[in-house]
Amino acid sequence: MIIIFIVVLIIGICFSAASDISTQIIDNTYQAEIVETSEDTILYYSEESDNEWHELDVDSCYYYSIDEDYIEDTSEKDEASFDYTSDVDYRNPYEIIEAAISNKETHICLVDEEIVDLHWIDVHAMSYSSFWLKSVTSNEEYYSNNHICRDYYFEYYDLSQEEIDSMKSEVDDVVLSIISNIPVDATDFDKCLIVHDEMIKRVTYDHSLEREHIYDLYGTLCLGFGVCEGYASAYCHIMKILGIPCQLVNSETHAWCKLGNSNCYVDVTWDDYDAEDKYGNTIISYYFFCIGEEICQIDDHEIENYSYNWSESDLSLPYYFEKNNWILSYYDYDSVVEIIIEQVQRGVVMPTILFSNEVAYEECKERMQTDFWPMISDTGYSGPSEAIYQNDDTLTWGFN
Repeated sequence: MIIIFIVVLIIGICFSAASDISTQIIDNTYQAEIVETSEDTILYYSEESDNEWHELDVDSCYYYSIDEDYIEDTSEKDEASFDYTSDVDYRNPYEIIEAAISNKETHICLVDEEIVDLHWIDVHAMSYSSFWLKSVTSNEEYYSNNHICRDYYFEYYDLSQEEIDSMKSEVDDVVLSIISNIPVDATDFDKCLIVHDEMIKRVTYDHSLEREHIYDLYGTLCLGFGVCEGYASAYCHIMKILGIPCQLVNSETHAWCKLGNSNCYVDVTWDDYDAEDKYGNTIISYYFFCIGEEICQIDDHEIENYSYNWSESDLSLPYYFEKNNWILSYYDYDSVVEIIIEQVQRGVVMPTILFSNEVAYEECKERMQTDFWPMISDTGYSGPSEAIYQNDDTLTWGFN
């Protein structure tokens, strides 16, 4: 009898241990016993949900790793390496990540509400766009010590702290050189415009994609070459120094900026033609300077993510063409001449007009086949007239 009791007791202990393993799933608020799993779903039973069977989407729950019909117990996994207590106070995850990158830490662990899906656009929004960071990766979430956990790993360029500080100083010198062109009485709109123009004059798009640091502000500002992420992070960095709220925005293949709390976007990359007129003046487009989301959401501008670095403000900027009254709702020769004269007098290298509707824009393109040279004569424009620029997406027409 005693032997039978011992056997039953051992079986009970084993079942209890197995049960511990099988209940390591969290459905938002409670643990539940797992009955069956497949690639996409988990069938489970819980007394806390009216004693009913439930089918749960794998993607909608936290879990260790599914293997047949049990959940792997990882509660003992490297617990000593985790920086948390049984009662974790919520911390801003981006502040933790930014501090870790600043200190060149190679690994951190975030728990519960701190866990974020870190995008490169978030890294580019950090201090100096973290140009010393080479890569960042993270593992799947797992359950440990009553917390959901995720590890983040960082790899860095082979740079000493002295080298990093020196590179930061280089960035500061270029930024100071750019903002020194801003008049004391400049409005926020003027500041955004001047920085936009100065960056285009200084930076060349790296079509080879082979140079180092083209994705961060150091390569863009100090080495003079960048791609969209480099342009955007550099512009955002300067805006923050000027006290203008600026948020990085990205699509699947592109990155640019949003200014203030208004529906106002700037894409320095797409406004940079990397070209000069025959007098050596940089050709600058304003197709994508201070435009609304309805114009912005074209081609590669399908917004997918906004960077984390955002602060509420009352800043509201006008649209570029609207502010200057350079929008026409219909084609009118005299109005075109008037707008071109005003832009030439302001020193605009590529005079441009925005049409508010497609009919007016198409009429402009058609009429300019005969009106262009008379218009040049009537405006008194004496610069080069080598190219006509037409953007069907933004309904803009210009020339240089």
